[in-house]
Amino acid sequence: MYNKGNNGAAIGNCGDLTLTNCLFQHNTGQNGGALYSGSRFNNFPIYVHINNCTFDHNTLTYSRYGGAIYNNDKSTMWITRSLFTNNVGDNGGAVNNSAMGNMTITYCTFQNNTGDWGADVVFYGDKENQTYNIANYNKFLSNGTYGAVYTSKNAPSDLRWNYWGTNKDPWKTGKITVEFGQEQGLMTYDPWVILTVKPDTKTIYNTKKTTVTDLNHLSNGEQLTEPLPDGTLTLNIPWGSFSNTNTIHSITLNTINGIASTTFYAKEGAINPLYNPVQVTVNAVNDITIENESAYVSIKKSADIHINITSDKKHPKPNETMKLTYKMGNKGPDTADNVTVTIPLPKWFNVK
Repeated sequence: MYNKGNNGAAIGNCGDLTLTNCLFQHNTGQNGGALYSGSRFNNFPIYVHINNCTFDHNTLTYSRYGGAIYNNDKSTMWITRSLFTNNVGDNGGAVNNSAMGNMTITYCTFQNNTGDWGADVVFYGDKENQTYNIANYNKFLSNGTYGAVYTSKNAPSDLRWNYWGTNKDPWKTGKITVEFGQEQGLMTYDPWVILTVKPDTKTIYNTKKTTVTDLNHLSNGEQLTEPLPDGTLTLNIPWGSFSNTNTIHSITLNTINGIASTTFYAKEGAINPLYNPVQVTVNAVNDITIENESAYVSIKKSADIHINITSDKKHPKPNETMKLTYKMGNKGPDTADNVTVTIPLPKWFNVK
């Protein structure tokens, strides 16, 4: 923490390296605010594994490469299950992979990073040098002038199965940018992950309940086979409750393997026609979402009809006249319309 330097303020690496459960915070450098990896002095391949690490508030002394990490000459790097937040760099707010490096990023979250050329990641790479870039099952949530991820036109970049903070096409919305506004080139990103909300039962009676589940699905309609990094979701409703005892219109949940479930109770008195069907809205907390996702639960009226029968004589004798009184009531919560009552009569019972 709080290191200053040139090529990697915390670590300047030129050999094989494994980092696990490490925190890199408030470092300032020129090429890689926290970590630089490259084989420029040894001229042989090196391999770097980064697992379950946090890179926070790392920055560059002036506009160079990778606010947190710069991967350079003949360095092959795997980054998995790590968190990148609040890093600042011009070419890659958090990470920059040069044309001479190979990089694979999986199950990572990038958030609130700042950089003109790729707020989260810059992938250069070069097909002729047989270098590659792979980023799958990540959450890229930062916004930069040229997107969250920026790739060069000659960089083979596999950007499939990521969540971009929106359900819309990340290429068309500028979350991914290719050098000089080129077409996709050697970059692929489809399918991408979308956030969905789905009730188990779409129509229920008032006072009843249904389970609402948030799942990570793919833009092509298929279900995601590998869960993204877990995060936090908030669900909101205008009527009903997420509690069986109190009226709660908003609930925040943590995802487990990409899924968050809760129970919706149709329980707030009579149905309000302004909110039927009930809109269940979900958004990812702290994620930069362009729009919320919604599902709808239709509520049917539910009335509790009861009949009370009284007699003016408890023990009537044969051929004796008696008076029966039937009183009908409704305990709600909704009104009951066009109610019909059928009263069965015992045999030999005459009505006057």
